[in-house]
Amino acid sequence: MRYTTVVTLLVLMIVVVLGAGMDLAVRYRVRDEAFFNAEKTVLRWSAQVRSDHVPRPIPVSANVDLVQVVDARGRITSSSPQTGRARLSMFRPEPGDRLRRWTECPPGKRCVLLAADRVSPSADSPVVYAGAVESSILATHDLEYVVGAAALIMTVMSGWLTWRITGRSLRPVQRQYQLASTTSHELRNPIAGLRVQLEEALLYPDHVNPRDTIQRALSTTDRLEGIVDELLLLARLRSGESATHEAIDLGALVAEETRTTSHPVPVDVRVTGDVWVHGSRTQLIRLLSNLMSNARRHAESRVIVCVTSGDGLAGRGGD
Repeated sequence: MRYTTVVTLLVLMIVVVLGAGMDLAVRYRVRDEAFFNAEKTVLRWSAQVRSDHVPRPIPVSANVDLVQVVDARGRITSSSPQTGRARLSMFRPEPGDRLRRWTECPPGKRCVLLAADRVSPSADSPVVYAGAVESSILATHDLEYVVGAAALIMTVMSGWLTWRITGRSLRPVQRQYQLASTTSHELRNPIAGLRVQLEEALLYPDHVNPRDTIQRALSTTDRLEGIVDELLLLARLRSGESATHEAIDLGALVAEETRTTSHPVPVDVRVTGDVWVHGSRTQLIRLLSNLMSNARRHAESRVIVCVTSGDGLAGRGGD
């Protein structure tokens, strides 16, 4: 119990630090990108103001849909349709610092991330504003909720896994260290994959389908559950219990494992006929995973897996 508590607290500390760092990094990146797009837009329209070629209304893009030109008296001389009749901001850059980033937060509304450019240092210089309403990642706490949920899932799973294993097969201290190392190694890849999926959903909320992300996360959870079952199987084998065997379509199993594992090196699976074997599905998956990892590590361009049978024996060839 003491070992489980220590491991759970350690995992909690790690995921909290990683989650906080990821939250800050995502917010900074989203905010900086919004300001960068606003600055590019405001500089382009400042050049148009200097050449007196500003259309009415001002056309805008999807990323920066708020553009407004205000003269020295505070009158709006031209703007995009989305700005309405009110000024985007009362802020006016100084002559010595003509291009500024500015956050305007109207009461009861989302803040607007703006870039303000004073067209010239003269006192009667107009000011061009460009920006957009901050995204939901910045305006709400959805990012923190997702990161917190992921951290809670990983902490609870690590604590439960450690408790199950240590309670059944890790009474000697030496075995405790050995199994903890094995568990960390086995969980690293699926946890990293789960983190990548969540980061993609957070960084690109407009391009990622939440349902697909949840489905992929559930698939990763199934894989974690399989690892847990495998570790429990190792504990039963040590105590003299036999593993559960079943009839398995080897070709389908190989094809499924190559599809669920993402890697830059492509894998081409070639199955000849129906190849069935009798064995442990979990052990076969682990064996295939190790073989594929080794093949991809040494492959130059791709990996070819051939599944065949001959003389009553299943065969697997790789290139």
